[in-house]
Amino acid sequence: MSTETLNHPLSKAQIEILNLFSMKMTDDDLLNLKNVLINFLTQKLDILTNDFWDKNNFDNEKMEQLLNTHNRTTYKPK
Repeated sequence: MSTETLNHPLSKAQIEILNLFSMKMTDDDLLNLKNVLINFLTQKLDILTNDFWDKNNFDNEKMEQLLNTHNRTTYKPK
C-alpha cells in the first residue's frame, strides 16, 4: 500500500466506510452493505427531487412541457 500523503483528508463518512471494509465480510455481507448504501442514497435523492419539485411548482403538465421542448443549439457546419 502506498504511503503517499493525501491531497484532501478523508471525510468522516469515508473513514467509517473504510472501517466497515476492514472487518472480515462474506460476499453476501458485502452485497447487503452495498444495498444498504444504495437505499440510503435513493432516499436522499427522493427527498432532493421532491424538494426541487415543490420549490419550482412542478407538476405533470409542466414536466410534459419540458419533455417536449427543443432546447438544443442548432449545429452550424463550417
